[in-house]
Amino acid sequence: MLSPASCKIVLLRHGQTDYTDQFPDITSEGKRSLEQAAELISEFAKGLRVKFYSSPKVRTLGSAACLMEVFGLCDVDLIRAPHISACEMRCREEVMALVNRCVSPTNPQAVEEAYWTDERFNDPRIIEPRMQIRERFYEFLDRLIHVGLVNAVPSCYVVLSHVEVLGHLVQDVQALIDADINPVIPHATPIFLTVLQEDVRSPVLIDFEFGRVRTERLDFSRIKPALSCCK
Repeated sequence: MLSPASCKIVLLRHGQTDYTDQFPDITSEGKRSLEQAAELISEFAKGLRVKFYSSPKVRTLGSAACLMEVFGLCDVDLIRAPHISACEMRCREEVMALVNRCVSPTNPQAVEEAYWTDERFNDPRIIEPRMQIRERFYEFLDRLIHVGLVNAVPSCYVVLSHVEVLGHLVQDVQALIDADINPVIPHATPIFLTVLQEDVRSPVLIDFEFGRVRTERLDFSRIKPALSCCK
């Protein structure tokens, strides 16, 4: 059982999708990977109340619905969170043209890798800049951690979002612990966070687990450096 000043958080990229925007917008392979993720989440959240948050995009809502069915929850239990939505396309035609130029027949992750390295994916004329996504993600995470730490009921919060949102945490943890972690998060692969705080004057500490990377007692204030929204 967790102590009163603690909570657990699972961050999850949506399942594989064909991007149809037709609910649930998850492929059969995506459903299988989400079912596998549900087993891991169930073990991580054992003995805790589970609450779900999702980006308002159809593919994340569909992924959340798939997971919530496993936990015996329904749509009314889902909290939609715009702060963790996908990046805003300000000129869809130019963004899609850029995406098509990055597609590789031999590398299925070519577009996602290019997103993090190619500055054309950071052009504010056509797409929401990465820093703006980073700020709204940390604003959400900061508030969720506060809710979890003051909640009298020990809880685990499952958050469904997108690679361009969740990848910021992976990058920032990587910089802090000097580890090689790819920000291109696979579909339905959980990031597990255990959040602890001894008292209100103590730092918020996070145990981070993603794939083979496990690290304990990271100071959250060092993970989310100097963002105007995170005070």
